[in-house]
Amino acid sequence: VVLTNYRLVFLPENKDFTVDVPNLSIWKLKKGTKVKIHKKNSILIQNKEYRKLNLQFSRKSDMNVAFLELSKQAFPENLNSVFAFTYYKFVTEPLPLSQFYDPIQEYQRLNMSSRGLRLTEANNDYKLCSTYPQVLSVPASVPDSRLGGSAKFRSRGRFPVFVWRHPLNSATVARSSQPCFGMWGPGSQDDEKLLASMRNGGQTYLHVLDS
Repeated sequence: VVLTNYRLVFLPENKDFTVDVPNLSIWKLKKGTKVKIHKKNSILIQNKEYRKLNLQFSRKSDMNVAFLELSKQAFPENLNSVFAFTYYKFVTEPLPLSQFYDPIQEYQRLNMSSRGLRLTEANNDYKLCSTYPQVLSVPASVPDSRLGGSAKFRSRGRFPVFVWRHPLNSATVARSSQPCFGMWGPGSQDDEKLLASMRNGGQTYLHVLDS
């Protein structure tokens, strides 16, 4: 028997199913103290759908403890203690992103910080692109100054960056936005050299997909 501030879960031995009872769905709780085997040291649970569950304990002391704790959860004195409100507080309070995600570890896991690729913090404080992470994977031969030139040439500053690398053949996937040529606008040498460096990193072809 597992009891949380959300539900009661009963796990029968040698069975492939569980019994799940949300605490606030419980309507009645009753202790059984009769001598009959199926009634002695038991808790009868009836929920608001009129379903019944009888939990039997080998010791009366265990039954009393379970009954007390289940009563607290099923009929709380303060609604702020129930799961809905405690969970709401948890998901609405801001938490530091580093608690869940470390971009450097993730890039290293994907082998995107070695063998011709490097990590850069050129987008620190989102100064190059407001929709990109602050840490990015780019060709090792490309300086940060060239990234800035490419960002000026791309819509919303989304210059080409690596997002995935094949673990066996090292083929890469990169993303970017549309280039800003205009009708008669000039190209960008920084952008062209950045794309060339991506292909020169051991890639035979550079495929461009427009979605």
